[in-house]
Parts: sequence; structure tokens; C-alpha cells
Amino acid sequence: MISRGLVELFFSGFSIERWNDHPRPVQLTEMDKQAHKCLIAWAIASWEEGGRGDASLHPSQADGTFLADLVEGAIFEFLHRLVLTDIKPPVFSKMMERHGDELNAWVVRELSPFLEPLKGNVAERFAAYWTGTGAPGPEGAPFGVRRILRAAHYLATRWEFELLYPLARNLYGAERTRENINGRLREHLDMPVVKDVLDSLAGMGTSFFADFVNLLGQLRFQKRWSRTPRVPQTSVLGHMLFVALLAYSASLEAGLSRERAAMNFLGGLFHDLPEVLTRDIISPVKRAVEGLDDLVKECEREMMEETVLPLLPKEAAARVRFLTEREFEDRFFAPSGIVPFRNDEEIPGGAFAVNGTLLDGCDKLAAFLEASFSIRHGITSSSLEEARTRLFEAYAKKTFRGVSLQYLFEFFR
Repeated sequence: MISRGLVELFFSGFSIERWNDHPRPVQLTEMDKQAHKCLIAWAIASWEEGGRGDASLHPSQADGTFLADLVEGAIFEFLHRLVLTDIKPPVFSKMMERHGDELNAWVVRELSPFLEPLKGNVAERFAAYWTGTGAPGPEGAPFGVRRILRAAHYLATRWEFELLYPLARNLYGAERTRENINGRLREHLDMPVVKDVLDSLAGMGTSFFADFVNLLGQLRFQKRWSRTPRVPQTSVLGHMLFVALLAYSASLEAGLSRERAAMNFLGGLFHDLPEVLTRDIISPVKRAVEGLDDLVKECEREMMEETVLPLLPKEAAARVRFLTEREFEDRFFAPSGIVPFRNDEEIPGGAFAVNGTLLDGCDKLAAFLEASFSIRHGITSSSLEEARTRLFEAYAKKTFRGVSLQYLFEFFR
């Protein structure tokens, strides 16, 4: 089962502030950083020519395994960072270089109680990932999972630091920090997209990849429940990752394969991407006028086609279109377009498929938890209370392939 402790651990990412020893123009949280990293990692794997990058886009079972490894690696690194988040990055890097094995073993011991109840041997794979026996792909391979995630980490970190730099440039060590980040990125110049980003920053051309990364980062600035004070505040970007984590966990509980769980993770990770163009329109407004929700969806599709999808390679654009349209429907990707299904027997083996009805439940559970945690912290309002009650009554008793999340609704009610 998905334990209460695991859900609380996931949610703690919203409360962990980054760069809290620097002047910050905006709130920067670990959840947002990790969400940005996951999206960038997918983009790197989708953008690169040759290697495993193209393979991750092709709807075959082997490629689904690579995608599953990439998603699981991102989740495992997020959990690792949640445990060690109090260590400043330069100190963290030195400690990992000198005592990495001991630190990793300690993290595995700390997190095993949260992961062991989850189906799918996740605890065993987590331990293998951090002992080196489960690292997918050669460490030095240009498009191995660990290198993609490391490049995504430093691209997301650099994006953050550039926000801080105008305020922090006169602080002792700021230039050294900036150069250290850029130096880490230069270690990945064999990835063309990383080289394009650094070249564009140096004024040596333009990069659609850099524009896409920048656009994704802007979802950090959009706060959910914008009319209601809450603690902790959650951004659209962080919410997307939280839904993805719940969807991945629920997929395993439902007995789905790692490959399908990874696809459902991506479905959660991308489901609110169009809101970078339209902002987070609260549910009461959508429900206020008949047909307004459909109009919002139509506007989102048009703006995605005009603004976001042109930044992507053709195949990647097709996948993003699939992940962001009809996001709460069970569907799979086909050359003819989006094909709905009612059960797994109708899905071709290895298909690029998402269980949208499961995502819908996880999205509403995430909203329920966002309200409940704020109320638990003593920040409440009639809007939060009403939303929590409405979400519980509408979704707590729903099941997916025999799996019910009602116990989680009950835990946090």
C-alpha cells in the first residue's frame, strides 16, 4: 500500500526552501526544482539525436524500459535529496565524493520503511540504485539515465541561480557558485542540447531547447488556490510533480507494469502544462458558466499549438500534445491520433498509453491534501473547508482496477 508516511514525505518537498542563504526574488522550493528537473530530463531524452534519446520516443517495449528507468531514477534522486536537503550543495558534493557509499547506505535505511509497503519491489530497486548495482546504463554513456538526470539537475539549478544572481552577485562566493554550475554543465557538452543552451547564453545563437526550459520554469511563479491563503503554498509546477508521484505509486499498487507506471508519471507531470499560458483558473470559476471549462480547454489547445509545441521537435511535440489533451481520459498514442480505451486488454503491447482516470483521482487527492495540510497547520478558510469536503465526497470512494485511495483521504481528513 501507499503509506501515509510516503505521502507526507512527498509533500514535504513543498516546504523545503532552496537557496535560503541567498536573497531571493521569489520562493524557491525543492518540489519545484525537482519537477523542473524531471521535465528537463524528459526533454533531453526526447531531443537528442541517436543513442537512447530517440529510442525513448519510439513505442516499443524496450524503449518503455528505458523510460521507466529514467522516471524511476528521477524519483529515487528526489527522495535521496529530501533526506539530505539540509546540507548545502558544495558541502553535499564533497561529502558524496568522500563518503558517498556511507551516505547512500544511510539514506536507504532511512527510506526503506516508507518504500517497503509499496508494491513492485520499489524498495529493492531504490537500494540497488544507490549501491551502484541498479544504475541503468553505463555511467559514462552519453545518454545513460544518470547522465541525463545530472545534466537536467544542473540546467534546473542554473535556471534558479540566474534568478538570484542580480541580487546575489556581490555576495562572497557568488561568482564561484556560478562558475561551478557552468563548469558542471560543460561536463555535458557531448549532449547537443546542453551545448546549445550554453552557446545561446553566451550570445552565440538561439536555442529552442533553452526557450522550452525557460517556459517550464515559469510554472513556478503560478500559485495554486490563488485566492486562498495556505501553508505551504504550492505552485502549478510542484503540483504537477506531486500528482505524478501519486500516479506512479497508485499504478504500482494497481499491478501495472513499471513501463505503464512511468507513462502515468509523465501524464501527471505534464497534465497542467497548458496553464503556463492560461494560468490556474480555479474550479468555481470554471463551473460558474456552462461551457466555460470547454472553452478554457479549447483556448489551451490553441495556445499550445501556437506557443509551446513549435519549440519542440516533431515527435516530441506529438507526445506533449498527447500528454496535455484529454488528460483525464484513458487513452493511448497512435499514428492516427489519440485512441481511447476502457481496459488494458485493448492496449497494444508497449503502447504509449496513460490511465487518465487514475490521474484524475490522483489530481483530486493532491488538491484534497493541499487543503488538508494547510488546515492542519492552522491556516484555514471556508473555501478550503468546502473544497476539502467536496473533494472527499466526490472522489474518496472511487476505485481503479480494484485499488481504492479512500484510506489516504481518511488519513488526512
